[in-house]
Amino acid sequence: VFMQKYYFNFPSVTFAMKSEKLLKSNNINCSLIKTPTHYSACGCGYSVITDLADSERAKKIILAHNIILNDTRSCEE
Repeated sequence: VFMQKYYFNFPSVTFAMKSEKLLKSNNINCSLIKTPTHYSACGCGYSVITDLADSERAKKIILAHNIILNDTRSCEE
């Protein structure tokens, strides 16, 4: 369960799935989810969420592997 979430939205489900696998292999707690409707203006409809505390490290890992991000945002829930 994430308290402060950070959403990574991708242009394809393939990028989202690759990112989830990559982050988990780097010991970052994350989940592949259907992007909430109010966040899905761009992208494939799937996002990876992490804890806000892991977001900067996660973003660096994703971008270092040439995975394209459409959008990122934080959210408290």
